[in-house]
Amino acid sequence: MPAPSARTGKRVFGPAPSARTGPKSTRCAARLPVARPGSKHAKGEHSVNPICCPQCGGLSAYCIRHDGLFQCPECRHLLDRRDIDLDGTEVWGVTDDGTLYTTTDPARSLNCLMEAVEDLLTADNTGADYARLDSMRNATESLAAYIDARRLGIKRPEFGYTEETVKTAVNAGADMVLDAIGFTSAEEDAINLVVNAAITSLTNPGVSFAEMVEENFGEDAEEVRTWWGWSK
Repeated sequence: MPAPSARTGKRVFGPAPSARTGPKSTRCAARLPVARPGSKHAKGEHSVNPICCPQCGGLSAYCIRHDGLFQCPECRHLLDRRDIDLDGTEVWGVTDDGTLYTTTDPARSLNCLMEAVEDLLTADNTGADYARLDSMRNATESLAAYIDARRLGIKRPEFGYTEETVKTAVNAGADMVLDAIGFTSAEEDAINLVVNAAITSLTNPGVSFAEMVEENFGEDAEEVRTWWGWSK
């Protein structure tokens, strides 16, 4: 009998959510008041804004509790992180003193920074002094916003395909085909071997077939070939 199929010896799951950062939720229709300073991004200080309690007229910022909920220090009103409703350009985080704040999504800040750099290069080529100054200001503000988000504990954005996304996509593709076509057990095992070979090659380029099956199946190459009478 062949050995049980093992699509991947190391199934990958997303990282555990950080206690200091959170995604943009859409559960709550009512927007919470966010204190906005008059000058945004100046000296990297004003892209971070406290989320304030609506029960107190928007004057007191929420603070995190030991159980992960947020509480107004004045009226004790509680806020669940799932009810934090932000637009698509902001994320939330918690400062060192436990206060709940919003800041510009660092991915957006980096995109704005790259656009400002391209605008600056265009201005250099055309000799447009005003455009050059404006792009430099935008670049400075975007960089300051990105630094603010990182100081708040927001993870830096990933660019391109990560190892985790490739693993997920390869497994999802195999599942799609296996669920749609009635393969024999031998054919399913062959597909599983290909998936393992692709993922192992991703992290260890140049790996041999024998090394791949040893790592993922705990078998030697000759034993795997005997599963279904396969030959080289």
